[in-house]
Amino acid sequence: MENQIYIDNFTNYLRRKGKAKSTIIAYVKDLKQLSEIYPSKELPKLTEPDIRNALKTWSQNGEYSTKTVSRKLNSIRTFYNFLVEKNTIKESPANSIHHPKFRAEKPRVLSKVEYLSLKDCCSDNLKFYTMIELLLQTGIRIGELSRLKIKDVVINKNPHLIISEFSSIPERKVPLNQKAIKSLKMYLSAYEKRNPDSALFFTKNGKHVQIRNIRAAIDKVIKKAKIKDASVNDLRNTFIVHQLSKGMSLEALAEIVGHKTTVTTMRYIQLLPKQYKDKGIGEVFEV
Repeated sequence: MENQIYIDNFTNYLRRKGKAKSTIIAYVKDLKQLSEIYPSKELPKLTEPDIRNALKTWSQNGEYSTKTVSRKLNSIRTFYNFLVEKNTIKESPANSIHHPKFRAEKPRVLSKVEYLSLKDCCSDNLKFYTMIELLLQTGIRIGELSRLKIKDVVINKNPHLIISEFSSIPERKVPLNQKAIKSLKMYLSAYEKRNPDSALFFTKNGKHVQIRNIRAAIDKVIKKAKIKDASVNDLRNTFIVHQLSKGMSLEALAEIVGHKTTVTTMRYIQLLPKQYKDKGIGEVFEV
């Protein structure tokens, strides 16, 4: 049975229960996003580790707030309880998963010594080096990095990345600075004969490298560089804070990094060593 059939049955179940239309829409959207993470698996066959990984992915790739991820867990729990009720599965894989805790601490920003050390530690691996450089020089999310195709890289006139629409995130163009361009040119020159529709960062079988594998690989580099209490998300934080420190306008920066409003971007101002001054700059500075 295809996932859409399970979702349709669940939708009808929610209607019979008298759930609000907005609630049903949200639940269905959450389940579709869960199925997108595991396109080769049927939803009833997902395990507790699978669901935990999905929640972790949503929490750490910057696309959703902790509150939204917590709501998604409610949707998932309701769905699997429905499957138990219908005897489709014996036990829900979501019941023992706790809601994510809200982080009170400030986002981590890498120092110049730290991110230079990070790049040095993978300078002999062109793929990892390019991944880290792109995250650091563009501020894109790890999920967006994972989904990039070769045709999404424009480095001739007006160099930029095309970040395709995904879930609730609309399509946008992210400008490339000289460090990003240099790294991409080196990387692409090693794969000149690949199809433009192919994944930019790919596995042995040519598929897109999954988010969790990118995170695991970069975490190993962070450990090798002996950088404490850091994660792959800190590269995005570092980019945002660096642009603010140079006086980039909140509006321009929010558009580049994909924030829905400047309210989210403004939260990073507290991480600046000096008072923020909006110089109305839209240019992307090298980190």
